Amino acid sequence: MTVSKNNQFYWPVVGHQPQIGYLQKCLSAGHLSHAYLFHGPAAVGKRLIAKLMAMSLYCQSAGAKPCQKCAACHQIKEGSHPDVAFVNRADDKKNITIEQIRDIRFKLKLTALTNGVKIVIINEAETMSDNAANALLKTLEEPAGRTLIILIAERADLLPLTVRSRAQSLRFYLLSARQMATCLTGLIQVNNQLAPNANHQAGALALAFGRPGLALQLAADPTLLADYQQQREELANVLFLPVYQKMQFAQALIKKSSSTNANRDQCLTIINQLEQLWRDLYLIKLDQEPLARHQFLLTKLRDYCIKLTWPRIIYALNGLKEGRAALARNAQPVLVLENCLL
Repeated sequence: MTVSKNNQFYWPVVGHQPQIGYLQKCLSAGHLSHAYLFHGPAAVGKRLIAKLMAMSLYCQSAGAKPCQKCAACHQIKEGSHPDVAFVNRADDKKNITIEQIRDIRFKLKLTALTNGVKIVIINEAETMSDNAANALLKTLEEPAGRTLIILIAERADLLPLTVRSRAQSLRFYLLSARQMATCLTGLIQVNNQLAPNANHQAGALALAFGRPGLALQLAADPTLLADYQQQREELANVLFLPVYQKMQFAQALIKKSSSTNANRDQCLTIINQLEQLWRDLYLIKLDQEPLARHQFLLTKLRDYCIKLTWPRIIYALNGLKEGRAALARNAQPVLVLENCLL
């Protein structure tokens, strides 16, 4: 677990030590920026660290912060603290709306009820509409009083440059296999969950691919883990189907979603999963089978590798990279997925 050397802080987080050390140093010195941009892969701990940062500012304990036991810590955990606001995209909306940002701007102008600092944490900041981003820009340029705004994004490049340039950027990365194993054990203890058996834990770590939040969900729920493994095996089977069947698969998958935003999210998820499968095929081709994440698919992937050439593997990986970029340009998800499967 990451704990500062001067024992001022206790942040139960594995990995991200440079980012955490920097933030704790800023907190200790009282020299916080008015805005931060936490960006990087989903489910690696960005939101957790933002919450820990907010709790450290308001924690009422005289010991290492945050204690996660005082009233202020509990309020922030539950999202009910009067001076800490969370902005989330509604499930039925494509974007964070200008109305949500206007509401936040109004709240920031009010006098803080506790220690004088008002905090806003905006999840999926890259989904802000253009109008919402422009409204937030006014606050970033002229923050009202003691204000801390934390933007959380998977893709920082999807935010307007004018917004990015006014926030201090911290990039977060996927955790290593060793960090993930340590993290999963710690998360099970913190969440008072029964430790999964060795097979469940290994399967969860493989499918989470450096994302501790997802690993905990999979390890705690054998049914969910089995569903994920089945979905991944079905996707692996699609890789070497005839072209017309790949097209049918892509079209059927996208039709299951009811909205454009859901289609885009579904397509991005499949691209990430395909990338992990092709990564394992790459490693198997290099005779590095122990490094492959999908050990439960090893026999199938080994058979696939017999048919594969190096140019085909490189072409597939480059195609997935291009597909991710096309989604960012608002290309139609079904067309992107069809191209990624070819």
